[in-house]
Amino acid sequence: MNANCRLRATVHAIVISAVGLAAVVSAAPAGAESLPIREDFTVECADWEPNAFGITPQQCWLGHWNFFEPPDTVNVRFTASPNHCSDINAKISLDNTQEQVIRLGPGESTGVLQFTKRPFPGNQGVFITAEGIPGGCNTGSLSSFGGTVEIW
Repeated sequence: MNANCRLRATVHAIVISAVGLAAVVSAAPAGAESLPIREDFTVECADWEPNAFGITPQQCWLGHWNFFEPPDTVNVRFTASPNHCSDINAKISLDNTQEQVIRLGPGESTGVLQFTKRPFPGNQGVFITAEGIPGGCNTGSLSSFGGTVEIW
């Protein structure tokens, strides 16, 4: 193969690679959903001992994510599972910012929460986690939480 042919083959390989890369970059990340979203979920919280980072057995820092292409205003409603046996502080945020914390009893709803789209392109996510409140069956730690999230 002469040098001219090798150059053309290399250019074709670069173009094909660049087109493939562009397709990968422009594709939505795995798990991105279309709005509106309505989903039931349960999160099993990690069993933590109190530690130097301030994490207590009441804090479920594991949580539930929904990723989507956001409109300018994102509306979210979370309804705690009616199967909860104690209250929780539900923590709802858009991309870990604009966090709103609302105390909910079993089956109670946050009502409509509004978040502003972050100023960057691409998918964003609503994250929901909880902190346990002693009472009912909660004697000092939150083992799980769940409910229904609606996003539009």
